[in-house]
Amino acid sequence: MKKRFISVLLLLSVLLCTVSCMNVSAAELSAGFEKRETGIKAEHDDAFYNGFAITLLNEANVKGENTLVSPYSAAVALALLTSGADGESLRQIEDAFGTDADALDAEAAYLLGSLKTSKECRIKTANSLWIKEDFKQDVKPEYLQKNADLFGAQVYAAPFDMKTVKDVNNWCGRHTDGMIKEIIKEFGADEVICGINALIFDAKWEEKYENDEIRKRDFHNYDGTTAIREFLCRNEKSLYGDGYVGFYKKYKGGDYCFTAIMPDGDTDIYDFLSTLDGEKLKSIWDNKTGESCAVKIPEFSFDFEADLKTILESKGVTDIFTAGADLSKMSDSPLLISEFKQKTRIEFDRNGTKAAAITFFSGAKMAMPPAEILFDRPFIFTITDTSNGMPLFIGIVADLGA
Repeated sequence: MKKRFISVLLLLSVLLCTVSCMNVSAAELSAGFEKRETGIKAEHDDAFYNGFAITLLNEANVKGENTLVSPYSAAVALALLTSGADGESLRQIEDAFGTDADALDAEAAYLLGSLKTSKECRIKTANSLWIKEDFKQDVKPEYLQKNADLFGAQVYAAPFDMKTVKDVNNWCGRHTDGMIKEIIKEFGADEVICGINALIFDAKWEEKYENDEIRKRDFHNYDGTTAIREFLCRNEKSLYGDGYVGFYKKYKGGDYCFTAIMPDGDTDIYDFLSTLDGEKLKSIWDNKTGESCAVKIPEFSFDFEADLKTILESKGVTDIFTAGADLSKMSDSPLLISEFKQKTRIEFDRNGTKAAAITFFSGAKMAMPPAEILFDRPFIFTITDTSNGMPLFIGIVADLGA
């Protein structure tokens, strides 16, 4: 069952906030891993990226609730993580998304080089790796260098205490213009490394809405209730095809636009979503026309959080979250990924659109078998069926007499 977690690696902005609470005091190691030319050719795979986007939306949504995911941020964060994986752990990721590690690196290089930013259509991304101070000697320099080369990742060493929690959250706040101020509440005792991708999009409309184009109307919620909202009303460029209608509207500079699509008639939005795949999503855009139609759309804003760990597990990527994880390109110490999540926010109104994402993963040391176990105090025991784990007998040894 799909779950939304109210407690997620994605979005960005390097615009410095003026409030001191967004400073980071952790020791930065980035100077030892300056960005170099990699020779990796940037290549974009429509089938992979659009399919990835639909997978995230399908798996993250909760019926009747607002949903927002960033495939861009998630793909970059996945590449940041995958560069430390090997063996079966890497194979599962490649199989799940029909790509390989080299192609994922090439896609990440394309994504990071594809952003176009200007004063009135500002888009920025940032990446960072955080390492527990007493574990930094266990992280392979090759892993840190690759992530500096590919992603320009900042590297920090910190004690992973509540001060580090504050530093991580401050980093997220600073790189999302304060839209996402918290991604973590505390570090687990075994967590020793985490990675973050941040993304920020802040753009004004190419053709702004005038006051007389803003009117109150009813919006009919999925559960049948009604909300009165201010709608933006004007003629826009249409999108339409078999089973859907929609529109697109450009932001200043024309490099980016907003699109919205809606199924025909009484078709349930989630039934329509189930028919979408990466190819159809791309075809909706490719088949756009210059024809105009009257559009009325409400202003809206909301936050969302997605558990990417659950999504990856549903795609067959399981090893990296278990004792079977092979993160040997990251460290020779046995590690597993304990958390992989994304947090997003969007503000859509008469002036333009602002959206941010943080994608976050955390790596933890695996529990190691003890050298000796001395049962010199009360203990529980079972006689168990090994085929199914069912205990035939279960008891406690609490008193062995004098």
